This record gives sequence, C-alpha cells and structure tokens, in this order.
Amino acid sequence: MDQAVTGAETLTPFLRGLDQAAPHDAVTTVVGHSYGSTTAFLAVGSANDNLGVDNLIAIGSAGLTDRALGDDPDARVDYAGTNIYASTSPEDFWARKGRWAPENPFAWGAHAIDPGSLDGAVSFDTNGGFAPNLDGTAPTAQHHDGEPLLQTPGHGTHDEGDFPIGSTGHPGGYLQEGSESFANIVNIIGTGSPLTTPDGYGSDDWWLW
Repeated sequence: MDQAVTGAETLTPFLRGLDQAAPHDAVTTVVGHSYGSTTAFLAVGSANDNLGVDNLIAIGSAGLTDRALGDDPDARVDYAGTNIYASTSPEDFWARKGRWAPENPFAWGAHAIDPGSLDGAVSFDTNGGFAPNLDGTAPTAQHHDGEPLLQTPGHGTHDEGDFPIGSTGHPGGYLQEGSESFANIVNIIGTGSPLTTPDGYGSDDWWLW
C-alpha cells in the first residue's frame, strides 16, 4: 500500500486544484485502472469534500483499503456524495490476484475490497456483446443491430491479455475503443449510466467476431 499512499497524497492536491479551477457546474470523473484505482479511491475517500469528484470508475481494480490517509489508524474512507462504478473482466486474473494479496508487514496492510461491493456501487459489463439497437431497445437474438462490442480479454487497457502487461494476442481492453468496457465508461461520463445491461445478448459470443 505504500505506493498507493504516496500516489494518493500526490493526487489529492491535483484534484483539489482541478476542482477550484473548473466551472461550478462541471462534472468530474476519475477513472482508475488496476492499482490506479487503489490510489484514486484512497485520495477521494480520504477527503471530507471528496475533492470535488462526482464519479469514481474502477476497472480491473487491484482492490481498495478502508483506511483513510493520515496518521489515525482508525480513520476510514467515506465516498458519500460520489457515484461509484466498477467492472472487472471475467478473464482478468491479475486484478483478482491483487485483491488476494496477503496482509503485508507494513502498517497499511492489504487492499482486498472489491469496489463493486461498496454500498451503492454500479457494476457494468466488460465481457462483450452488442450496444443497444438503433431504436434504443435492448439487443436480443432476434434483433441486434447495435454496434458489436469487444470483450476485455484480460487485465490490459489496450489489446493486452492476462499475461504480463505489454503482452498482446487478443483485441480489446478496458479502455480500447470498440470494447464494451470503454463504451460503458463513455456513457457513464456522458449520462451517469452504463450503456449496456449486465449479461446482455452476445456476451458469450465475443470470440466469434
């Protein structure tokens, strides 16, 4: 957790400055991937005003801690006033391994909390499928003329599988244009809701495209 603490302490003044400089009605969204979500959630959850962040999105999260920044070991993070969204690909081994990391000998300990388990968190899919039909209805086997959306095949953000970061082999990624994950993130930023419904039509057929 030491690196997440250091990162959160650095991220805090940046987000506070952004909040002060942004228009009063601006909506601020922070997207954190892997250990970046650990860092971002720690920074926002430790501040009384949540640093002006309206939306927190975790993708492939390595897990969160419930202890807030500072010297008080009993202080806890609080995300009140911030909308939480989270997704982990079914094929993402590394994110789950990060949450399974055993308690370490340092004071901050582990980061085993799945952001999708937080109260009020909205989970969204990353396992491929179809965007809504052109008439706005949900895709079905009989009618699916929306854009095909790729699955996120591992832990990477762009065309990376579940091997060490940098390895490629399957198209897709949490932030890859054309993936279900990216489409949902874009829609959350624009409307406050994911684009697709959980386990929508086509989720099991991503490998056929």
